[in-house]
Amino acid sequence: MIDRSGAAYVGNLGPVPLFIHPSAIILVFLAWMWAPTGSGGADIVAIILLLAVLVKAILLHELGHGFAAMILGARDVTITLWAMGGLCSSQRNHDRPVGEMFILAAGPAVSFALYGIGLGSLYALAHYRPDLLIDGGQATLLREFIVYTIVINFWLGVFNSLPIFPLDGGQFLYHLLRLFKVPWQLVHQLCFYLAVVFVVLLLLWRFHAGQGQIDGGMVYTVILLGFLLYNAHIYLMQR
Repeated sequence: MIDRSGAAYVGNLGPVPLFIHPSAIILVFLAWMWAPTGSGGADIVAIILLLAVLVKAILLHELGHGFAAMILGARDVTITLWAMGGLCSSQRNHDRPVGEMFILAAGPAVSFALYGIGLGSLYALAHYRPDLLIDGGQATLLREFIVYTIVINFWLGVFNSLPIFPLDGGQFLYHLLRLFKVPWQLVHQLCFYLAVVFVVLLLLWRFHAGQGQIDGGMVYTVILLGFLLYNAHIYLMQR
């Protein structure tokens, strides 16, 4: 779904090779846009911390897909970090709906697990070591790290679970319909039109949440959802 020809190999995440596409620089922009600002402007420490948590959340999400694929015997599993997040690719001998659904569910499962771990850690520290969260009336870096982990992993899990092809939820629905022997053409049509409906709902929600303002976040959302719909149309309506 993306052209990985410009991606560079940067190392391994365990047994999984990691590539970074030049477009991943957009993630820095997102961290800058989402980070809180002080009286002097952008907080550099907050930007770096947010970027670190964002990249970690994306990579662990993709590793969930990768390890699930390896359990089912996939070969040449790779992860690519790029503008829209991450992409896990692999070579599989069989395209079986149940196996594909297991692989697709593994990513959001990891994100929600990290969300739960973050919540548990924040609760435990607040009760037993509050000094590690608040120092001199100010939130510590540890607290900010945990809060960012909670928020980012929750929304990463939720967003990827939406039935918008080619997100995990959209592909999960695609293989679920295949599992129930729904006619091929109807599967493609249902998945595409459901993706359109949820994209419109997301745009309306984002516009309402932003109080009608067209800011950087809204622009990125439009580009991301437009890219997803473009890929959905190419895969589902032109094959």
